[in-house]
Amino acid sequence: MRQILTLPQSAQKVIEEYLHLPLGGKDVPCPYLINIRKERVGLRVLVGKGNPGEIVKEVKIWAKLKDFDLDKATINQIKEFMIARSIGVDCSGFIVHILGYILKLSNKKKLFSYLVFPEKNLLAILRRTLRPVENINANTLTTLENCEPITDLNKIQPGDFIRSKGRTKNSHHIQIITRVFKEDGFVTEIEYVHSSRHYEEDNGVKYGRIQIIDLNAPLEKQNWLEVKSGRNYSFDGYLQDVADNGIRRLKRVNIPFEETQ
Repeated sequence: MRQILTLPQSAQKVIEEYLHLPLGGKDVPCPYLINIRKERVGLRVLVGKGNPGEIVKEVKIWAKLKDFDLDKATINQIKEFMIARSIGVDCSGFIVHILGYILKLSNKKKLFSYLVFPEKNLLAILRRTLRPVENINANTLTTLENCEPITDLNKIQPGDFIRSKGRTKNSHHIQIITRVFKEDGFVTEIEYVHSSRHYEEDNGVKYGRIQIIDLNAPLEKQNWLEVKSGRNYSFDGYLQDVADNGIRRLKRVNIPFEETQ
């Protein structure tokens, strides 16, 4: 019997909004952006932490200021314009907004109230309270203080994270599992979504899949399918420090999921 476990509709809705930004009569996938300068002030949409509505509004403002015709531009030209104006979303900002929608519609508390943070001084607490999205990163979301590792691949469920590494030292990357495919009770494939700086013009919000070819083997031994020009950047990031990476599940909040056949 075939089963498909999926994130709730509230999560799927926000993912689709990031993948289909309505700009110039086209559906534009949100590009990747990271706050390289580590700015703590200014609009969150300009530091890689905006939600879809904020991103669309900011692009339209800049298009008017720069006399950029969104209607005539191609999808890739619009993405390039967004990147040049520092408009996009990073991996943790993307995941935080997905989780925020789920928690809001489940009548739960804000995400940061379920997390343990390394900085516990008054100023850090104030920053997190006033600017929660900007102060939750991929490492915090997936650290062992906030998550439990899932080593049995047959226990993977939607809402679990894949923790991996970025290109620079001490940087982390996060993907969230959106669908789990099962046959006769055994996991055969998982789908994840993330915002990636890689994959050339396909950078930004995108899906990937991993075929589970041996449930008794670790995740790095499975068949990772997200390839562009012969490179699987997601798999490469996972291999950078396998001992510190893996499937992680939040400890203090349950992410609901739906089941279909």
